[in-house]
Amino acid sequence: MHCFGALEHCQATGYTPAPEIHQQAVPRDPLAGYRAVNRPNSTLCLGIAKRMDLFIEFFIEQWVLFLALGASFVMLFLHESRKAGPAATPQQAISLVNSDEGVFLDIRDGSDYKKGHIADSVHIPLAQLPTRQDELTKYKQKPIIVVCKMGQTAGPATRQLREAGFERAQKMTGGMMEWTALKLPIVSK
Repeated sequence: MHCFGALEHCQATGYTPAPEIHQQAVPRDPLAGYRAVNRPNSTLCLGIAKRMDLFIEFFIEQWVLFLALGASFVMLFLHESRKAGPAATPQQAISLVNSDEGVFLDIRDGSDYKKGHIADSVHIPLAQLPTRQDELTKYKQKPIIVVCKMGQTAGPATRQLREAGFERAQKMTGGMMEWTALKLPIVSK
């Protein structure tokens, strides 16, 4: 009875019995053989620690797999960055256009373009770019900064322009979302 009362007391106060307590009939000290445990987090912390140990052991045993995974990510990153050609931040793009008499090429659809676009930008939707490249011939040797909504579709358009001979074409990182986030001026039509 006394032992049951001590267990009940310990459970209520957040103490859990050590394994050796069950072998004794009645402990001299009611808290002898008990250890303090933070109620909800103790098992979580122990579980995380065990998983971390397993992960470290797996990493040590399979370091070649982790090395191959890292190399794959690096190659994917390099491939994707080269595929689209060079990129410029909005500030770099402004500098290029102003210093070398370049142009911003907005490839978004008409409704997005009307909501707001960069002043003096040329609007050619991405779907029409192959048939309307002749509108850009006067910028063949000048910087063409390709702008889309978020910077994702500008990459293929930039590559298309570079293959067509527009060697200084580059995409603007972040697209119009980055431009407006930086509070740079836009024009609405």
